[in-house]
Amino acid sequence: MLEKIQGETWFTSNAFGLTLPGGSAARKCSKVERRLEKRKHSPGQSDKKKRKVIALEQKIDVIRRHADGHSNSKISSDISLHEATIRKILKQETVLKERCRAMSSFSSLGAAVRKRSIAMVELESLLSIWIEDCN
Repeated sequence: MLEKIQGETWFTSNAFGLTLPGGSAARKCSKVERRLEKRKHSPGQSDKKKRKVIALEQKIDVIRRHADGHSNSKISSDISLHEATIRKILKQETVLKERCRAMSSFSSLGAAVRKRSIAMVELESLLSIWIEDCN
């Protein structure tokens, strides 16, 4: 934006907070400013792409499909993942199978039950009696 400051033409830029004398420098800065205006994102757009977390079950499904003889491109199109992601999952096959085994051993145990000590039970009953007496 060109402005008259003390009788001279000066270029002021809101994007950079610069004030330069008018002329060729002003034209160069206005080109830069126009380029920056084109690059500005709308308020709804984010600067970074969010990472997608892939569930262990889906990774195991990729490994099973590959073992069945499906190609990486076929698997990627069926599951809607990038082919590089499929290759990375296949590289981590041994680690993922170990995780799957560990998960299955936990699920076969059933729900985890925490046992309370006798002292804690007695303390809770005495505490409830004390609270009732205070009321």
